Amino acid sequence: MHKNDVYRNERKEGPRFADRNSFEFEYGMRWKRLYEMYKEKKMLLESDLQAEMEQLEARFALVRHEHETEKLRRELMAREAEAMQMGRYRQSSNYQDRYMGGSQENRYSDYHGSARPNERYQQQAPPISSEDRYSQGPPSERYPPSTPEDRYPAARSNEYPQQGGVKREPAAEDFDLKRTRY
Repeated sequence: MHKNDVYRNERKEGPRFADRNSFEFEYGMRWKRLYEMYKEKKMLLESDLQAEMEQLEARFALVRHEHETEKLRRELMAREAEAMQMGRYRQSSNYQDRYMGGSQENRYSDYHGSARPNERYQQQAPPISSEDRYSQGPPSERYPPSTPEDRYPAARSNEYPQQGGVKREPAAEDFDLKRTRY
């Protein structure tokens, strides 16, 4: 490797220090102080920044904890309100009758349509003996045949005249003829 002469001459001499109280020494000291001040301020700024970051992380953890606590508190209040509402509903007679069995009379009336089991039979005529049952006549006389007009009174009424070929929307009073039990 070829080195030039200027480089060799500079290497021959040792390190160059400025003489004390010289112009170069004063400016060298100023640069040194400036560089040291830069290092100190940089370290101070980094430590301040690190402290701020740690403080912010601690604050964030605290705020996140408070937020989660508030969220859980709201959920708990909603569940308590729902439980109170369900408790009030369960205390109502409607729930007890429907799901808890209620009283014997209420269960019977829901199923059979009368308040007490004995009332149903008291409203009917006394039972017919087997001799009387056959003396009333044939079933066709006891049960007259029903006609479509008897089964579907709305269809026979002239309240809603049918127009030929025109479909009409059923009114609120109309009932579904296909679903009517007879």
